[in-house]
Amino acid sequence: MKLLNLTNSDLVSFPKEIIEYNQLEILYLDQNCIRQLPENISQLNKLKKISLYNNYLTDLPSSFFAIETLESVNLSANKIVSFSENISQLKNLQICDIQHNQLTEIPESLGNLSKLRFLYLGGNQLQTLPKTFGNLKNLLYLNLTYNQ
Repeated sequence: MKLLNLTNSDLVSFPKEIIEYNQLEILYLDQNCIRQLPENISQLNKLKKISLYNNYLTDLPSSFFAIETLESVNLSANKIVSFSENISQLKNLQICDIQHNQLTEIPESLGNLSKLRFLYLGGNQLQTLPKTFGNLKNLLYLNLTYNQ
């Protein structure tokens, strides 16, 4: 199986069985009540796109950033308060949507994502951006609306 869509499935936790689908490339878990991701999520090492829009995530396990195949991440409309410096490990990331969370700062290492093209940061509590933002030479779109 390459695609799994469990959007709006009344999930209160990340289904452990998903980890067994090691050929999975696209995973939709939007509009559920998931509060945390499992530490072994990095076993989904073929995953290219993950969408966790509108859940209750407050942070991400460090193993999430070990999924180097990720090209698109949607974590919008959660309750994430900080983002790890380990985001720089996502070397293939092109689309990053973390709008409508509770972020007060963005890690400097985000500037190392040379393939990043679309970055959605609106609806957070950001006041400044890291100096490394100038390194994002392939960035085509940046949304910073509704921040401080």
